[in-house]
Amino acid sequence: MTYRDHFRPLDRREFIKRAGAVVGGAILLPYGCSESQSGVTDNAPPTQYTFFRILDSSSPVLPKAAEITPGIMINDAGRILFYGDLGGDNYALFELFMDYTASGPVVREAQIVVETGQAYDGGPAVQRIHRADTNGRGDISLVLDFSETGTGPAEPAELPAVFLRAENRLQRILSFGDKGPDGAMFGGAFGDLAINNDRDVLLVSHYVSAEKDFGHGVFSLPEASLTASRLLQSSGTALQGRNDAFIRGFGLVDRYGGGNYLAQTQVATQSPLTAGAGGPGSGSVGSLLQGNVQAGRTAAPPRVLSAPQTLSLESEVSGEIIMGPRAGADNAAAWITHSPDGEQQRLFFSSNARPVSEIANTVGDPAIFSLSAPVLSGNGTLSYLQINDDEQRPPELKVVGADAPVTVLQVGDRIGGEAITGLMYGYHSRQADEAGRIVVYAEFGEGEAAILVGIPA
Repeated sequence: MTYRDHFRPLDRREFIKRAGAVVGGAILLPYGCSESQSGVTDNAPPTQYTFFRILDSSSPVLPKAAEITPGIMINDAGRILFYGDLGGDNYALFELFMDYTASGPVVREAQIVVETGQAYDGGPAVQRIHRADTNGRGDISLVLDFSETGTGPAEPAELPAVFLRAENRLQRILSFGDKGPDGAMFGGAFGDLAINNDRDVLLVSHYVSAEKDFGHGVFSLPEASLTASRLLQSSGTALQGRNDAFIRGFGLVDRYGGGNYLAQTQVATQSPLTAGAGGPGSGSVGSLLQGNVQAGRTAAPPRVLSAPQTLSLESEVSGEIIMGPRAGADNAAAWITHSPDGEQQRLFFSSNARPVSEIANTVGDPAIFSLSAPVLSGNGTLSYLQINDDEQRPPELKVVGADAPVTVLQVGDRIGGEAITGLMYGYHSRQADEAGRIVVYAEFGEGEAAILVGIPA
């Protein structure tokens, strides 16, 4: 089964909703292909972005033939990362070394960071690449799984582990059974992770400790080291002193410089005895917490950026978070909420210089069907995909300017004389670098996958 088979839609509306909820992104289906949709062509567009097609699945620069998937990242070290489907249920994380000094961006070299079926750092062969993140220095943090599908782990070494790729060396930094200085012992189930330019890793993980038989927490690993790790937030913790709002678990996380981090949090309206990881799911809703790692040895109470009205928490906005969160410079945060019926989506943004504000929604404009997860660049630029419910308005990639969002690319635009038939964006938080460059998954013709790079003027 190929990557596309997993995402082949049966019904357009239901498919897009499910894709957004599961992977935090958006899949855009083919629409009309007019050459004059938004003015984005091979010449500099009036929107101040020029897009270049830098890589196809058949490109000879790749060390192995691979189908490009929507999981794409870009960093400030001049590199682009993407997950490639090698066929036969084998995958690899590829690294492209870019040259931006020419008239257009060029891939000078490509290598494989990690590949399923291969062994690294003295361990067994990798079976799955669960997730990865990159920072501005080109470092990569990863969660790799070594257990064979359906057989279960025979040895602790086959359980997932956390790795760091720095200076072209891949090394294991955290495994099942490792203990932090506070005595918390990590389990074999690692969730999302994020790494900043100081190599500080933010990690979601199951754990056990003297105080908790089975916990789910957000951990900080300064300089990707276990020796200074500490638990920032944990399941079973009451929010804002409430006895009816307890953290049940964590989803996606993101972090930036200055110790700032964001955590997608499941909050249970029940007792702390059943609100821990693995407790009942009834009454469990999504909220967004913003905290700071450097707020002292004991983590300060987090700020609740978003929470459903049913919780009656003191939050900046009302709504259950479903996509994001994204963290950026100047304490920036961006996220998507939805209404209880799932029909209304809203995109929010905040920073030290800008109070929480609503950027887009599916309520005020009935032609907007859905919004992708947002992307924040290192310079604070916010971008996202807007999926329209009107076939006369193709899906559009938007960048938020000083006044309002501006369309910089859309289905039907032509790159190199060929029309775009599909776009995917927001699958990863690192899809824009500090210079404002944007990396996008696109399809041409009958589904030919390619990577586009947008260069700001």
